[in-house]
Amino acid sequence: MWKKITAKLQRWLELCEIVIALLVGLGVVATLITYLLPGLLNLFRPSTGTEHFLEYLGAIFNLVVGLEFMKLLFHINSENVIEVLVILISRHMIMEAHEAMDIFLSTLSIVLLLLLKAGLRWVKHLSMERFHKIMVDEEDEP
Repeated sequence: MWKKITAKLQRWLELCEIVIALLVGLGVVATLITYLLPGLLNLFRPSTGTEHFLEYLGAIFNLVVGLEFMKLLFHINSENVIEVLVILISRHMIMEAHEAMDIFLSTLSIVLLLLLKAGLRWVKHLSMERFHKIMVDEEDEP
């Protein structure tokens, strides 16, 4: 009885995750239509500064963050979480970091996240090798 309840709850939660991911996808499409297309037209208007370009770049970054977040909702794993964090930090560094310390800390954060990602891949590789070795050793036993 308890297993049936938890199985149904698990299916319901998976359905909720898919619905949320689809809603994020709709938000990405809405961003594409409402921000990117008019922003692209603003790039060709004469201006004295870079405000149109920065506005357009911000909209593109929001779109990329939305797409990565949607990918994360469909496939939750440590690598996707790290990718989303790297993109968010990159967006902050490009769009909002104005002081040298902000840029340094953002760069350091990205380096640490990429090292963590490489470390997690290495641990996964080692565990797969160990699993394969155990399976081969068991097949060799009579």
